[in-house]
Amino acid sequence: WGILVVNVTGSFALGLVVGLLPPGIALTVAGVGFLGSYTTFSTFAVDTLRLAEDGAWLGAAVNVAGSVAAGLLAAALGIGAATAVR
Repeated sequence: WGILVVNVTGSFALGLVVGLLPPGIALTVAGVGFLGSYTTFSTFAVDTLRLAEDGAWLGAAVNVAGSVAAGLLAAALGIGAATAVR
């Protein structure tokens, strides 16, 4: 659950950053630099593989689908929040 929370909050924050900052170095540093290091895609991948290796195929599939769906929703909400603030 911790990895999911970090990745979803990171997606929301990246949505905010993309919605608030103009393209350029600040967006790159904040988005790729800080938020890229905050989120934990590699840990998500390893945890998913471990679930699959343990035979928990449904858990692995739910982990992938749920994480992607929640991340996309969070990013969209972040962009929406940034748009509302501007």
